[in-house]
Amino acid sequence: MVLTLGLDGVFPAVVVHGMSGALSALALALLAAGTALAASWTRRLLRSSGVLPAALAVAETVGKTIAVAAVFLALVALVPATLVPAVPWVVVAAALALGWSLRDALPDLVARILMLMEDRFHVGQWIHAERFSGRIETVRLRATTLLDDRGQHTVVPNRLLLSQAIRAGEERWPEVEVSLSLPGVPAEQARSALWEAALNAPWIAPDGQPEIGQDPLDHSRWVLRLRLLDSRFRDPFEGTLPERVAQSLAAVAPLPPG
Repeated sequence: MVLTLGLDGVFPAVVVHGMSGALSALALALLAAGTALAASWTRRLLRSSGVLPAALAVAETVGKTIAVAAVFLALVALVPATLVPAVPWVVVAAALALGWSLRDALPDLVARILMLMEDRFHVGQWIHAERFSGRIETVRLRATTLLDDRGQHTVVPNRLLLSQAIRAGEERWPEVEVSLSLPGVPAEQARSALWEAALNAPWIAPDGQPEIGQDPLDHSRWVLRLRLLDSRFRDPFEGTLPERVAQSLAAVAPLPPG
């Protein structure tokens, strides 16, 4: 017979009571789970951006949701007839508990939906913001994981990706910025020494031209920006830069008299 969930008609008749209904619901759960698994597997074979990967991501989420709901319906189908009137109230209580527990996660879930619709961020993309930067490694329902230029992972809630200004690009090589103080060194010599020290570094990316700038407020401080082969090389590059700049300055310094 058909099990009708009451509560003044809020819940429709969706479950066939008994073992046959439970088996049907479990079959639906397996089908939905298989669809979600196939969508997830196919996404790994495609590019990280585009309409098809976004559609597969939605299919994976919907498949997982249907699978969980079908398992719940299978359990409801096995509920004894004497306990059927209590099922709607259990559902309402569970929904309220779930909604309360997700009150902090809801903005991130909404942000993830907007990110899928707009195709704004994807795996492999480099993003730069005021409080974080790095290459996107994973984009999940609640948070996005970045690999920064020091090789460390940063987990950023999705709502932050939509609430602030972010520079995004497809550059393969991570960009680093290093500042160095060279007091008493003429601007032309400082610029030349920084250029030579950057180009002679073994970690610079192919065709990577360094950018050198002088602090307008402190003329002894210089900023060197360039791209490295890997974010792991930032620390050795930054650590050896003063020594290499000093060697370049020493090579062009005039010999002492006598």
